[in-house]
Amino acid sequence: MAMGANHKTILVFILIILILAIVILVGLPSSGPGILMFDQLLRPERDHMYSGGLNPTSLPAYLTDATFPKPPHGSAERIIMFAGKDLRRTDLSRLSLNLLSTLTFDMNTRWPASTTVSGFSPSVWLERGKYPGLRVNTLHAQGVTGQGVGVAVFDKPILRGHHEFKGRLVYRRLTPKLRRRLHFHGISCASILAGRTCGVAPKADLYYIAVPDVGQNFFYYTLAMGELMKINRKLPQGRKVRIVSISDGIAPDNKDRPAWEAAISEARKQGIAVLYSNTLKGFTWGGCPPNRDRDNPENYDYAAYIQDWRKREGLVKPAGVIVPADYRTTASNQGPSLYMYWGEGGFSWAIPYVAGLAAMAWQVFPDISLEEILDMLEKTARKTLDGDRVISPVDFIDAVRTSYHVGKTDVHQ
Repeated sequence: MAMGANHKTILVFILIILILAIVILVGLPSSGPGILMFDQLLRPERDHMYSGGLNPTSLPAYLTDATFPKPPHGSAERIIMFAGKDLRRTDLSRLSLNLLSTLTFDMNTRWPASTTVSGFSPSVWLERGKYPGLRVNTLHAQGVTGQGVGVAVFDKPILRGHHEFKGRLVYRRLTPKLRRRLHFHGISCASILAGRTCGVAPKADLYYIAVPDVGQNFFYYTLAMGELMKINRKLPQGRKVRIVSISDGIAPDNKDRPAWEAAISEARKQGIAVLYSNTLKGFTWGGCPPNRDRDNPENYDYAAYIQDWRKREGLVKPAGVIVPADYRTTASNQGPSLYMYWGEGGFSWAIPYVAGLAAMAWQVFPDISLEEILDMLEKTARKTLDGDRVISPVDFIDAVRTSYHVGKTDVHQ
């Protein structure tokens, strides 16, 4: 009996020690007021994406292009639309192929048997949408994949165990002491930049710092930059982070702007470029419909949002060089092998695409600057059927190669 009591006392003592250790670890000093840095130990949580979108029960039994709901751009109804929805009681057979191509859906969307529009195949479009288009696969076949180049994304928390990033993602989480939520925005951007099957630069080294979805974005981006620079200092030469992709923009009067610009200045000293809305001037977004050849630049057009805006403003001049962002498929937080098709993308999807091209350029020519990269992308753009311009990754990389050889010649002279 005495031995049994002693064992119980020892076990209780060990348990108390473990509890105290956990309490001490959780209470360690933070990176700033109310901030804690976490890494891969956090349990993945699904996002609240499916709470948005269109409610199938509110739709007419027979949908046509004229009766199809037209929620405003940026609304949850339009962004999420049919992702995860059960449409089996809705007749979509009267919808045009053009309208169907602009839908948003995922692998959990349940379709009606009556969807018989010729050329419409959700599973085919989901798979086809993974491809960045514009002959990027030609560059991948040549080994130009961003390999050895470090890229980073600052965005909302994501499902870090998704197959798009498995074994290739360094993940950190910058979060206040609030409920943790995943978000579709960040995982989409990361997969467009460096996803295994969706990415422009599928073999780049991917670093992701998750910021909370509580406002004050650039306050948290500034903190994230500090954490990234700590990581970068420990990386070997030749594997440093070269670019941060942020699908966001900051207003001139934002109170966090001075601190943010100071952080950018410090990052540049480490050779880290920052690509976000404010630095990607002269570019816009659009895409190639899923039933057309995605490699042919003539098949690209401005996004519907841009076209509507140009009509409202009475603009004749092009809105900028088109970067593919519509009709794309990205990883989803809903599961490690789930994907989502975005008929309508946004500038948020264009920024990581350009960042991926920059990673490819640095693989070819490590000494080229981001400013030169953007200039080459604009100068090598191809014409669309309507006479607008869309980026041309193959011509762009050829121009980077030419610059590299010219630079090497100058050095030896």
